This record gives sequence, structure tokens and C-alpha cells, in this order.
Amino acid sequence: MVKNLYACKYAPAFGYDDPLSIIGRIFWQWSEPDRYGILNEYSPYNFKTMERPLPTGMEKGLDFREICLKVAREIIAKAGNKRICVLWSGGVDSTAIVCSLLLAGVDPQQLILAHTHASVREYPYFFLVMKEKLKIKSLQYSWTLSLEQYAQLGSNVLFVTGWCADQLFGSNVNQRYPELYQVDWQTGLKKMIKDRDIKGVVTDRQIDENLYRFGVYADKIGLPIRYTCEALWLFNFAIKWSHVSMDLKLTLIDPVQKENAINFYEDMDFQEWSIEHYQEFYLHNQSTDVVNYKRPLKELIYEYTKDKTYLENKGKVNSWCSAVARIQYSPFCILDDDGYHHLDLMADTEISRKYTSTIDKQEANRRYYMLDYLKEGVDIERFLVVEERQ
Repeated sequence: MVKNLYACKYAPAFGYDDPLSIIGRIFWQWSEPDRYGILNEYSPYNFKTMERPLPTGMEKGLDFREICLKVAREIIAKAGNKRICVLWSGGVDSTAIVCSLLLAGVDPQQLILAHTHASVREYPYFFLVMKEKLKIKSLQYSWTLSLEQYAQLGSNVLFVTGWCADQLFGSNVNQRYPELYQVDWQTGLKKMIKDRDIKGVVTDRQIDENLYRFGVYADKIGLPIRYTCEALWLFNFAIKWSHVSMDLKLTLIDPVQKENAINFYEDMDFQEWSIEHYQEFYLHNQSTDVVNYKRPLKELIYEYTKDKTYLENKGKVNSWCSAVARIQYSPFCILDDDGYHHLDLMADTEISRKYTSTIDKQEANRRYYMLDYLKEGVDIERFLVVEERQ
């Protein structure tokens, strides 16, 4: 019997005739469900939508700064006597979280700044202010040891991430294709799909049919698209959201820590703000116009730091670096009707024995573990073949 799949870290993008796989390859090599539940029918995976509220799209005139401070106050109240551990990448999203908490009145001694070497390199001035002036506790970790370090913090800590911020403002893919930002969305996405096609087997007919499905989908959920930047925003907001909003819960092992994981930008008011403003994104190319890159967040950071240089010059740095075409250090995690399953990607299985490299062994086991979630009629033999990466 085919099992229901709600979330996974990570499900290989396998299909060549469904929008989740074909368009998803523009972003990365993984596949995730449509949180609106419409495009899942085309996927080779038996994706099911989690029972979580969806934004209404009703205009509310929300102020981004006020949403940040509201969420920060709610986190402080929820924390009580718990420590608040912000996973600080050094980028705009997580820096704005720290500033929001401080502006909302958090005791600096309640905060923990979890970071890597790269975090400090990205914004050294901010790190010095936090560590030397405010005496905020810092936890330097590495991707290889992060799970052990999280575990050492115990259950009396709230973990706060910057996940879902990128989904509110558009997509990092625009950095690779700045020239397509304001062109017709079908033209732009078709060019990207052809560039990213791993095996070169997707036909023009398949691309056109699935772009048509995506356009119908956009209209059906009330989020019509015109430009490439809007189409990338929609895929990020409606589909990739399904994964990123679950990423830390899928990473953490301890069930109490899972419940203590908070995505700062997942709050519904942020989602409503994004819908209200997404048709304005074409005005400023987020990949080239650094002044306007996530301007509401940078203005909030400036309110606390008074760092004018950062406000006017900070652009996108790909702070997150743990997954695409790299070794996965956390266990492979699946969420289905029976709960979370953490599986060993380096296990000696009949599938992984065919490969020698660590990455290929992990990919083989990933596919092996996903067999129970494939719909009937999927070519199992082809599914089990590890694809070359581009």
C-alpha cells in the first residue's frame, strides 16, 4: 500500500512530466508538495497536504516592521524562562530576527546566537556588537556537528530560524538569471528549465504543458503571474514553502526540540503581506538592485544598528549551504501518517552497494527509502538510478 508523504528531507526530483518536478529543478534537485494541494496529483510521489491554514489574500495594509515586532513579542512571551537560540547565518533575514527581538525588549542574556565561521564573515560588525557590547552568548557550530550541538542545548530552548523569508520576497534563482527578471514568465521559466534539465530528456511539449498547468494553477489560487520574478515567487511561496517551513523540524531528532522550533517569517501576517506586495516585486530586480534588496528587513536592522553602509549596500549572499549536491550530515527524515522517521543515508543497503562515492551512496539510499511513497505506475527501475548532477 502506498503511504502518504507530508514532508521529506529530501525527496529527489524524479518526474519529467509534472510541474513540481520540472519547474522544481530550476530551484534545486529535490521535490516537495504543493501546500495548496492542487499540483500534487501530477507528482510521482503520493504527496499529501498538511492541515495548516493558508493565507486568504485579503488586503490588510499590514506594516512589515509591526509584524516583525509582533512576532518577536510572541516569541518572548512563549519562551518564558527558556533561552531563545537564533540560528544566525549572518544574512539579512536572521539579523533582522535578532534586531526584532532586541527592539521588542528581550533580555540579551536570554539570547543565544548559533552561527558558523561564515556567519561572522558575512556581518562581522554585528557579531562584535552582539558579543562584545551586549554579551550575548554565541554558539559556533559546523554542519557536520550541528545535530550534536543542538542536542547539548537540551529542551529548555526555543530555536528560531529565518526560514520562509526568501519565500516572502521572491527567489534566489533571480541571481542566476538577472536578465529574465522582468520578461514574460513562460519565456523565462522555459529558458531556466532547459538550462537545468539534468539528462536533457524533457521535451518542449512537456515543458509547455506543465507551464500551462502552472499558469492555470496560479489563476485558480488567485495569484496570477506576469513576469519571471512573479512566477519564481509563486513557486517559492506556494510549493517550496512546504519544505522550508519544515526544514528544522525535519533536522532535529528530539521530539521536544521539534516542538520548540519556530520559523520567524512563517507567521500568517507575513504571508498576507507577501501576497499584497508580490506584484510590486518586478519594479526592483532583487539580484542587481542591492539598495532595495529586502528593504523592509534592512530598515529594521538599521533602526537598531544605525549601520547606513549595510542598509544601502547589503545584497544577497547564499548563507544556507548544506544541501544541493553536497553531503547531507543530518539523517534522512520523512514525515508520514505515522510521524517522523529518521533514516541513515550511509546504511549498507542493496542499492547503495552499487556506488562508491559518499554522495552517490546517500542518493541511492534516499531513493530506496522513498519507494513506499511512489504512486502506482512509476518506473521503479528508473527511479532507483542515481542521476548525474549538473
